[in-house]
Amino acid sequence: MVTRFSRLFLVAALPLVAAPVARAAGEPASFSARHMTCEQFGSLPADVQPLVIAWIAGKNHQPGTLDAWVIRVEDSRRVVAEVTAACKETPAASFRYKVKAVIDGLRAEQEKKAKAAPGR
Repeated sequence: MVTRFSRLFLVAALPLVAAPVARAAGEPASFSARHMTCEQFGSLPADVQPLVIAWIAGKNHQPGTLDAWVIRVEDSRRVVAEVTAACKETPAASFRYKVKAVIDGLRAEQEKKAKAAPGR
């Protein structure tokens, strides 16, 4: 037996259940980042861009230099900012190689700091 309360509850809860499934107009459900250019990256929704950078960064992780299980928030923000800026400068460039270059630069900088640290 469906009561008035249960009907009201269903009507009120439906948008909450459907909201996570809904996508913004024009947002792709999936895409390949393999041959993506910086210009294509720039056309992605702003909330998706950091996710794509993080995915590419994880895909390119090389053990031994950075701990794969440690997330450095400021370094992550810096990577997103630097990749976004670099892509604006060269929109036709390969996005994944741009991410790799920024991360390689960060690794080199961290290695240099580690070697210069006292006690080494």
